Amino acid sequence: MTASPSTAAPEPSPVVLEVEKSLLGSILICGRGWLAKADGLDRRDFGYEPHRLIWDAICELDADGEGIDLVTVMYRLERKGTLDRAGGAGYESSLVDRVPDVENVAAYARIIREASLMRRRRAWGT
Repeated sequence: MTASPSTAAPEPSPVVLEVEKSLLGSILICGRGWLAKADGLDRRDFGYEPHRLIWDAICELDADGEGIDLVTVMYRLERKGTLDRAGGAGYESSLVDRVPDVENVAAYARIIREASLMRRRRAWGT
């Protein structure tokens, strides 16, 4: 018999949510250069759906060769009709105000990957 994931993925811890906010805020402040420091992250690594939507917008802008900052990400989300689902303009703006240290993007990415792996393991019951 094979294991199957539970119907609802476990929610990320409040600390991991803060790490996700810090990573996204750092990229919104510093742009493409900091995105490279988060190499290897995937939308599924984010435990909070609005963060997945913001990450998708960041990655789309990068793939299109566009600039990445708060305004361009909000515009992309608005154009796709996902701005409200991503928390709204006020939420995105709050991300850039809460970053403890933009230099820690690689550490934030590592923590997010580790938390993602732990969530998947819990969802599969292993």
